[in-house]
Amino acid sequence: MIVRTASLRELRAKKPANVEILPTAPPRRVQQKCNREKREAARDLRDRHASRFGYRHPHVRAQMKTAEALFDIEQTPGLHILVAMIAEMEPQELNRLAARLERCSANESARMALALVRYHSMPIGDRTALDAAMKILRQERCL
Repeated sequence: MIVRTASLRELRAKKPANVEILPTAPPRRVQQKCNREKREAARDLRDRHASRFGYRHPHVRAQMKTAEALFDIEQTPGLHILVAMIAEMEPQELNRLAARLERCSANESARMALALVRYHSMPIGDRTALDAAMKILRQERCL
C-alpha cells in the first residue's frame, strides 16, 4: 500500500507557528523506500557477529598482555610495600626503573614488575583500558 505524502502547499497550510519551511524544500517529501530493509539487514548482521565472537576495543587489546602479567602477581606484603614505594617515585625515576626492567624482561618476575611500574606511570586513558582488560580476564578465568 502506497501512502501519499503531503504536498508543500498542504504542509504550509497546516504548519505550526514554531516551524519554518525552508525555501529550498522539495515540493514533496522524498520517499526512501529501501532504507528500512537496509537498516534491518545491517542490524541483523551486527547481531549475528556480536554473538559469534567477543569484540574487544583496540586499546583494551593493547593492554591485555599487561593485564595478564598483573593478574598473575601474587598478593604479598612485599608487593604492597613495592606498590607504596612506586607510588612515591618521580616520573623520571619510574622511567629509569622501567628501562632497567625491560632489559631483563625475559624473566617472568621482571615482566610482572615491569607491568606494575607501567601501571603507575601510564596516562588515564591507558589505565582505563587496562582496567577493562582486567575485568575481561577476571570474567574469563572465573568461568
